[in-house]
Amino acid sequence: MKVTFVSNFLSTHQIPFSFAMRELLGVGYVFVESFLQEKGSYKLSGKEYPFVLKAYDGKESFRKAEQLVLGSNVVIFGSGDYRLIRRRIKHNKITFFYSERIFKSHAPTIKDYVLRGIQKKIVYPWAGRNNYLLCASAYAAYDFEYCGLFPNRMYKWGYFTSKQANRQIKQSSSIPRLLWAGRMLGWKNAWLEECLAKQLLNENINFKMIIIGDGEKYAELEKRIIKDGLGDWVEMTGSLSHKEVLAHMVNSDIFCFTSNHNEGWGMVLNEAMQAGCACVASRVTGSTPFLIKDGENGLIFENENLRDFVKKVKQLILDVDLRQHLQAAAVETIENEWNANVAAKRFIDLVEDINNRGESMRFVDGPCSRAEILKDDR
Repeated sequence: MKVTFVSNFLSTHQIPFSFAMRELLGVGYVFVESFLQEKGSYKLSGKEYPFVLKAYDGKESFRKAEQLVLGSNVVIFGSGDYRLIRRRIKHNKITFFYSERIFKSHAPTIKDYVLRGIQKKIVYPWAGRNNYLLCASAYAAYDFEYCGLFPNRMYKWGYFTSKQANRQIKQSSSIPRLLWAGRMLGWKNAWLEECLAKQLLNENINFKMIIIGDGEKYAELEKRIIKDGLGDWVEMTGSLSHKEVLAHMVNSDIFCFTSNHNEGWGMVLNEAMQAGCACVASRVTGSTPFLIKDGENGLIFENENLRDFVKKVKQLILDVDLRQHLQAAAVETIENEWNANVAAKRFIDLVEDINNRGESMRFVDGPCSRAEILKDDR
């Protein structure tokens, strides 16, 4: 089997899946970069990967990319140069489009429906029977169905970590360690952490909180923490390397994932679960409904609802048995189901099912299971 993955550039999110596919298919898997990425948060430090073809690197490279896209058994198209995909669609070959949700900042409207309908017919001809959607958000299926795209041809997907061998479950500390990590943007809702800390202190509940990240809301949050006298309990580290963030996750008991609808996926949730954190996650982020089963491997709170958020975190602080149970279950979820190795194997099974029957019902949950039409709370 030959599988080609086309996107603007190779992001850190796509590397584990690419390595897993390369292990299964050898040179039968190629990642095509459409554009030279010079800036941005996902810029890689010049590292070369054997499975990458740079379509932008001259006419011959672009020609090879075209041949791959047209000749492969399956193509996954994330984004990029549409010249590479239009001919394949015209030939009605199996093609998977890979996307987060369309409508992050607002709920879809009739105007959105009309605009997407025009795009479907003129710009993005996604209506063919051999075109499928890999939903990198629990809410992507709703958004695309609203626009009349990929009817009954949508499957759960996401971003994946590599499988870790011999993962050891951590022992909870005597003083619970809370962690928040992300860019300090308004929709990341880091303000909930300051409010949580203040409420815990008012109730004489001991804790230690680490807030990692930098951005437009950093100074405002730092000022509030100082003003409320929280410095002995809350530490703001600023921006850290990915390796340092992962080390903090391993040393933390509870991870708080507070973003709103603008969080298309949120890889920090995968990583915190794999590191053995008991996670409290906002219902409306893209990864939460796929990764978290409320009360089984984490807790879910209602979006930007401070009372519900504080209640769930307090529950984990005060109930050590529950906290340890959720920590172990979180690790198991990532190690047994939501990792790159499982996703790669399931993707190949999905393709075989579609080749034979035009659909797949093989998986009940997790990567490559059918994506439900899930509406958020807006």
